[in-house]
Amino acid sequence: MKVVQHYWVLLKKRLPTIFLIFLMFFCTFSEAYSQKEGQELIDSLFTELPTLSEDTNKVKTLAYISYELADFDLEKGVEVGKQALQLAEELKYDFGIATSKLSLSRNYFFQSKRDLVMENASDAANIFQEIKDTERLCATYCLLCTIISPFDQSTGRKYYNKAKSLLLNIKDDKWKRTNLSWILSMSKIYERDSTYLIMKQYQQLERLSNSKIALASSFAASASYYQSKNDIDSALFFCKKADTILLKLQLKRKLAGNYRTMGRLFLKKENDDASAMINQEKAEEYFKRSIILAEEFGSIMDIYFGYMELSQLQKDLGKSDLALLSHEKFMKNYMEWNRRNNAGRIAYISFRYEIDLKEKDLEILQIQNKKQLTVIISGIIIVSILILLTIFWRKNLLLKQRESDHQLILLEQKTLQSMMNPHFIFNTLGSIQNYLLQSKSEEAGLYLSQFAR
Repeated sequence: MKVVQHYWVLLKKRLPTIFLIFLMFFCTFSEAYSQKEGQELIDSLFTELPTLSEDTNKVKTLAYISYELADFDLEKGVEVGKQALQLAEELKYDFGIATSKLSLSRNYFFQSKRDLVMENASDAANIFQEIKDTERLCATYCLLCTIISPFDQSTGRKYYNKAKSLLLNIKDDKWKRTNLSWILSMSKIYERDSTYLIMKQYQQLERLSNSKIALASSFAASASYYQSKNDIDSALFFCKKADTILLKLQLKRKLAGNYRTMGRLFLKKENDDASAMINQEKAEEYFKRSIILAEEFGSIMDIYFGYMELSQLQKDLGKSDLALLSHEKFMKNYMEWNRRNNAGRIAYISFRYEIDLKEKDLEILQIQNKKQLTVIISGIIIVSILILLTIFWRKNLLLKQRESDHQLILLEQKTLQSMMNPHFIFNTLGSIQNYLLQSKSEEAGLYLSQFAR
């Protein structure tokens, strides 16, 4: 027993080391056996395209490429998405049309083109609902929730709740992870109390995955957690771990966001004056990297956020000329983002108007259906009553007929009986008289005694 306790104590002491070894093994294993991801996946899909016929398989491949390009090159993603949509419409392939519109919506979302997102995502949602594609319908609702929430949180909440309910029926881990990441971001608006639990569920799915992207996202989530705890060094450590993977995959959108986070973290570090200057220089470098990637990627919002933070930092560093130049670029991109945002707001008004019209039409149709149903039910009730009355009337008529027939028979019997009695008595007396005239007194007495009975 003491030996077991001794080894248990040793095991507990070495548990952190064992956990680190397991984590390193898991990361190595996942890199070795995971499927193609990032730029490698995009290149392989583009290589495969020329070998495909103009059929539904090509539509699926083009839509998939467009969806993945939303992390690399938005303009190219839109171009490929339009090709997929055109081919799907020529083939009258509903699933292809819906997936193409979903892929286009994702690219338009990162371009801040909210009006085009609503137009394509609402069409895709209708088709996915008809063909009962839960995974992609959930993703479409997540997009609509994110787009609509700044304008109308009530409608946004409806899409959020729809997406959450659909998430329970999703079995594909990749789609579940993707949709859960959107729900996690929106839970900060609609369910703050549940955000922590959703984050834990998301991290658990990432740990079970062999995906490099999932591993990078897990590192980013850890960095965000330590940043909220004001543990800057740990947050930077996990940001750098994420950066190593994202660089290999060349995921420009995620890299731009990661660099901007690292810039903010360096600004938060508390050091002496000399170290503070070095950290500010590092933060400036990361903000610049973030802007370069955002411009290559084509995300107007990431560009204006990058220039906004860069101009403020350059102003603090005394680089007035550079700060002014960065501020001008910030204002230029902000105005463009604001223009697109206003276009999205106008599109939402039109979108909301169409929804209201559909709801009113549906309400009118329901009222008409209720009226028709009431008329049908009333008719059925009236006919049923008439049938029952007819049955009762017929039954009573038959009973009366039987009773009258019975009375008639009785009457006939009585009539016959009344007619037969005198004749019977006359015959009997005649027979007795005959016996007496023939001097058959004994037979006459016997016949008389029988008659008397």
